Amino acid sequence: MLNTLNEGFSPQPGQPESDSGAGGLKTAIPQFTPVLKDVAWVTRALRGTQAGDIENLLSSTSDITTTLAHNSAQLADLVTGPGTWTLYSTVWVE
Repeated sequence: MLNTLNEGFSPQPGQPESDSGAGGLKTAIPQFTPVLKDVAWVTRALRGTQAGDIENLLSSTSDITTTLAHNSAQLADLVTGPGTWTLYSTVWVE
């Protein structure tokens, strides 16, 4: 595995370091920085503030998806019904 990584990150014979996988990664790091910062915030938020927060999140999400699965006609009406414009305009305007 280490040899495969070494080959992938090393430049081809006679090529500059900037043409290697490592060079590409080094070039991409500035673009990754804001994304990884956002991932860190989301990860921190998902940890919660009290014991059991993640369990409550997963349980609530399970309840919501189960309810939606059992009420697919109502879900379809929510998405395609007459209130659609109001729902979307409220979400996008705020």
